[in-house]
Amino acid sequence: LLVIFGNDVIIFSVKYSDFNRSIDTKVAWGRWFKKAIIGSVRQINGAEQWLRRFPDGIYLDKNCQHKLPISIPAQSEIRVHRVAVALGVYEGCKEFFGGQSLGSLIIHSGLKDGAHFQNPFNVGHVDSQKGFVHFFEDFTLNAVLRELDTITDFVAYLSKKEEFLSRVKPVIVATGEEQILSIYLTHLNSEGEHDFALPGGDKNEVDYI
Repeated sequence: LLVIFGNDVIIFSVKYSDFNRSIDTKVAWGRWFKKAIIGSVRQINGAEQWLRRFPDGIYLDKNCQHKLPISIPAQSEIRVHRVAVALGVYEGCKEFFGGQSLGSLIIHSGLKDGAHFQNPFNVGHVDSQKGFVHFFEDFTLNAVLRELDTITDFVAYLSKKEEFLSRVKPVIVATGEEQILSIYLTHLNSEGEHDFALPGGDKNEVDYI
């Protein structure tokens, strides 16, 4: 799914894969992660590469007869937001945490690349050599779109969340996207905008939150 709003372009990739709760959790997680998460990230990266290389080569149909009637922003102005929607993990996640979870994946900004396979139900930077990707699953997709129900609010959230989680310090760990969302909605920056405002502002020297 491609959304164009001014200079903001959102690339969605949605994948569903059953999480096998009858086998070892790490094995099940690895299989689900490859199909639902890595598969989406690769699809998003491929779509972004095409957008940037061939902005006039976007069509509405597979036979390439009907061009996209909206112009892709210029390379100097485009802001790409990458959103992977990975479905099918909800019940497995709830079960793994003994019913103490809403079924949402843990956000861990210090987790990178292959380390994900040893950390079930945690997501960070799946491909640290590429752009930042937002991950939503069964529960948090609905939560975010319900609270941020205009394109302006949604894009602002994606932008500020990417900036927040892309910092080297502090490492951010949240027990689900709903936690990140609630912090965002209940905090304002110095300009009166919803933001991930930390105590002490930008001079904060905390290593881990």
